[in-house]
Amino acid sequence: MMKNKLHPCCGFVYLEDHHNVDVKGKLVKEDKSFNEITKRLFEQNVTTFNRYYRYSYMERPHENIFVDERINILKANYDIESFKQITFIQSLEHFTLLQARILLKKFYHWLTLKGTLIITVPNIEETIAAISSMPNLWIFDPGLKDQRSIDRIPDKNVQRSLFSINKVMSLIYGSYRNKYQVHKWGYTFESLKQELYFAGFSEVSRVPLIRHAYPAIEVIAFKGK
Repeated sequence: MMKNKLHPCCGFVYLEDHHNVDVKGKLVKEDKSFNEITKRLFEQNVTTFNRYYRYSYMERPHENIFVDERINILKANYDIESFKQITFIQSLEHFTLLQARILLKKFYHWLTLKGTLIITVPNIEETIAAISSMPNLWIFDPGLKDQRSIDRIPDKNVQRSLFSINKVMSLIYGSYRNKYQVHKWGYTFESLKQELYFAGFSEVSRVPLIRHAYPAIEVIAFKGK
């Protein structure tokens, strides 16, 4: 039986009380009949909402994704009022604005009356402020593609500054580690709130929900009164 909480675009986070969905990943059967190695990897992904990120980005023990259902969430068609909660973390920015509006409408229809949507996105305003506070480095070198090429710069202070700027830029544009790790739109709290209202949600509130390692906007929205 499908759980009544949905976790779309779950990535490396498998919420034990949610129906975890992503476009790729190893399917978790009800009996969890994995071999010992796969079982150990799966257990490293399992967590709860209160401990959403078990590991920091650099400490993540492996790159395996585990899902209850493997599907592009844009193509999913669940019954109306199937879930009492949808948890959508750092994912909306990976869709175009048109796709995001389609998704938010889907989420609204999939939620039960008084159901909640928990959604977080990168905080563009705070990220830009962080870039503005960094030193100006008038360096152009098309070979500076990754940390290893940065390491070849003799000046260690320039190394650190370039790495920091590149890291912050990835918060705006995505990491480009694969075709899914690309940001296609950005939000402020006000623009996200308007999109949620447009999709039909009410009582949109900004509340601290998850410990992020970078600036984030965290929102909870309700369906109906």
